[in-house]
Amino acid sequence: MKDLMLKFSCMMTGDDYQLMKIDTPSSKKKVKTLISVMFLPVIMWMISINLLISGVLQGTPKSAMIASAIAGAVIFIVERSIIMSNGSKAVMRVRIFLGFLIAILGSLVFDEVIFKSDIDQQIIGDKAVQLRKSGESVDDYYKGKILTLEQLVESRRQTWISSLDLARQEADGSGGSHNKGVSAITRLKMDIANQNEQDYKNAKGELALLVQKRDLEKVSTRTKIETSFNDHGLLIRIKAMFDLVLNNGWMLFVYLLFTAILFVLEFLVVILKMKLPKSNYELKLEAIEEIGRKRLMRLVNNDQNHFEEARYYSAGKNASKEISKLSSASLFN
Repeated sequence: MKDLMLKFSCMMTGDDYQLMKIDTPSSKKKVKTLISVMFLPVIMWMISINLLISGVLQGTPKSAMIASAIAGAVIFIVERSIIMSNGSKAVMRVRIFLGFLIAILGSLVFDEVIFKSDIDQQIIGDKAVQLRKSGESVDDYYKGKILTLEQLVESRRQTWISSLDLARQEADGSGGSHNKGVSAITRLKMDIANQNEQDYKNAKGELALLVQKRDLEKVSTRTKIETSFNDHGLLIRIKAMFDLVLNNGWMLFVYLLFTAILFVLEFLVVILKMKLPKSNYELKLEAIEEIGRKRLMRLVNNDQNHFEEARYYSAGKNASKEISKLSSASLFN
């Protein structure tokens, strides 16, 4: 079982199993540890994406499985590349930055799943606020027009009442020409009063139409918001989550605590890759690489037609010395 675990770990990291199985226990333990930790963010991402699609965003079980499989594969590739990376510092920085982004996104997705009920309540409140603001926006747009028409209606009503009063005074002789009875002047004043009444009714009708138009637009805007407002939209839910935690100190503390734990769990591969000391196996690989590099440099720096291996290898040096002795010997020695 131990050999199977070691063989599987070497297959995942791309290490040589034949070299690893004869190496020190620390080397074997390190590669197994890295592989165990590597699968932690993969599993977390697969679970969180599945719950996010099926439970939060109300997707189908099939789409949730496909999305979780894709997310798991992507995270696996990224985490495996971090473990296998032994390049320059610049490459390592890129790997660390990539791991950092993956950790942030992963903790954000997990937070959406963990705080689902709280976020749902916040979304309801946000929706109510948006509906209220939309109604206030329509009221503000029509406020000036309605106020102007209301003043016009009141002005025309006063004019109509005043003209009626003048016609009455003319008819009963208490005003105007002081001739009691319905005279030509009385009829003229009555015509003026009737015209003023019609002007008042016209203005009142315009006001009623404008108020009706405002109310219809408020209903239309409200309906549009209710139908277009997606309670399961990811960006809407992320915004609601931050609105929720930023308005309450205790909730912010709990959110940061959960996020920090999830972040550390997902960033654990990078932390271990940076902080664990090099194993004997890794030092052996570096030595092999260095020897190979030096051999290549010897081939590059020397002409193949005149390159003498005896100048660099002990066996060749000894053989060269023996040949020199033989060539310098004579019959008299």
